[in-house]
Amino acid sequence: MRRTDLIPFLLGSEDRRTPGTVASGQSNGTETGQGGDSGKQASVTGLANNVCFLTSKTNFGRDNAKCDRLQSIHGRERKRMGAFHTKLVKRGDVAEGTMAFYFEKPPGFQFKPGQYVDVILINPPEKDDEGIARSFSIASAPFEEDLMFATRMRDTAFKRVLKSMPLGTEVEIEGPYGSFVLHNNAVRPAVLLAGGIGITPFRSMVVQAAETRLPHRMVLMYCNRRPEDAAFLEELLKLQSLNEKFTCIGLMTAPERSHRHWEGEKGRLSVDMLMRHSKHLADPIYYVVGPPGMVDGVHTLLNEAGVNDDNIRSEEFGGY
Repeated sequence: MRRTDLIPFLLGSEDRRTPGTVASGQSNGTETGQGGDSGKQASVTGLANNVCFLTSKTNFGRDNAKCDRLQSIHGRERKRMGAFHTKLVKRGDVAEGTMAFYFEKPPGFQFKPGQYVDVILINPPEKDDEGIARSFSIASAPFEEDLMFATRMRDTAFKRVLKSMPLGTEVEIEGPYGSFVLHNNAVRPAVLLAGGIGITPFRSMVVQAAETRLPHRMVLMYCNRRPEDAAFLEELLKLQSLNEKFTCIGLMTAPERSHRHWEGEKGRLSVDMLMRHSKHLADPIYYVVGPPGMVDGVHTLLNEAGVNDDNIRSEEFGGY
């Protein structure tokens, strides 16, 4: 099977940050994190046109040959970052099998769209081997009142507690972490390629861009099996009317399984489809977020389309 054949995405992904992909360029910082599931990989990203992704896993309580070095990196970073207590104020479904959780924004907490935090349960009523902490992209924009995270729900102790704990329950958050943020040079457009719950950092980016009238031209291609699986899709489509520099293209790989009528793009992402929606953009930077197979396949597809690794930035969300 060719790597590009992975692009139907089968998007049961989570929003825990896991691998980066292969690229070249100068790095400007290190992004690491923790998680109680399949592990979280570090990515080293660069400024402007250059980006390098280091694929190395860290795990809670699991043996990993690279774990000690990455934990020491993360330990140094965590000393610079803050630890905050916050309370759950709201939660609700945003797609089938996907929920959003809203927390009070702690005083003094600041972040950039695209960053993530570690969420740690405090004295939860149940635990399992996957731990009491997860890393989540911040799906809310910096100007919004609450911190919002969205996640695919799975039958783990962490998810059960998160779904059932009373409003007002306190959790700890640490961060923000990460340098997966929009480039500064507004002359260069951004092409955002999201698979499933990989939409979360992009939702923060495009909502903030509309609010602050960011001059960047942004094209979002959002891939799911069905419209029912696509968190925030209706909001993102409506956002186009508020920001003339933003375009949202939905892509469904299995629309025939949907109960809704879908008139947007269908099938697998291809070079032809990608070029049809981005050929008018001059020298864009591509951002890719989703499950590991999707990110790997899209990276290969971009290379086949003639995109240099220096112009690709990516993060992988591993399932848990």
